[in-house]
Amino acid sequence: MKPIIFSAEMSQAILDGRKTQTRRVLRTQPICERTVFEYGDLVEYRMVENNAQVHGWKEVARHTTRYQIYDVLYVREGWATGYRDDDICFKADVYAGCVKPHNRPEAAPVEASSLRWKSPIHMPKAIARIFLRVTGVRVERLQDISAEDVLAEGIEFVRVAPSLKYRDQYCYFEDCEYATAESFIKLWDKINDKKKGCSWEDSPWVWVYEFERIERNDKQQAEGEQRAVAARGQWRE
Repeated sequence: MKPIIFSAEMSQAILDGRKTQTRRVLRTQPICERTVFEYGDLVEYRMVENNAQVHGWKEVARHTTRYQIYDVLYVREGWATGYRDDDICFKADVYAGCVKPHNRPEAAPVEASSLRWKSPIHMPKAIARIFLRVTGVRVERLQDISAEDVLAEGIEFVRVAPSLKYRDQYCYFEDCEYATAESFIKLWDKINDKKKGCSWEDSPWVWVYEFERIERNDKQQAEGEQRAVAARGQWRE
């Protein structure tokens, strides 16, 4: 089982059932616009470039995705211990400045600002509460995201204020979709803008991972990992 990090906002979107996709930037980006990706068995993608000197496509790099179809992942999210050493609180559960221990929902809420919140990267697997199964993997440009995929990323549909300027319902919903896309762009840049070449304007190549939420079940996890290993073995043959 592999870890995957999500912010508190996106963890909550998964819990709400709104988020079923995530995009992660490829570490090595293509060096020209005419680069394409050849799809293997969703295990390895070959990056090739149209090279006039060799009159054809020349392989320049290979990329292996970190997560494969059928992989079971556990989510690392912002967390803290409560007033009791065995209390576990999650940042995604903060409401009106307070939070209840996840393992003791009957306990009284405490002020979130009084807790020492820890980075998701340091969250131990033992306290994980969100588990995902990868259902799809592909590569695309960031700006190639569709309106449907923006919603699958966990962005809520933004309804703009109706006014007399809208001649018909189509124009109104067109503005709503634009506002929703703007919300995704702002969220993306909030996380990635400081990384060179990773902003929305840069439109980097990204891995697109589709997933479904599953319950914590060791048997289910083992079966999923066995299918993933079998798929990779078949590809190598």
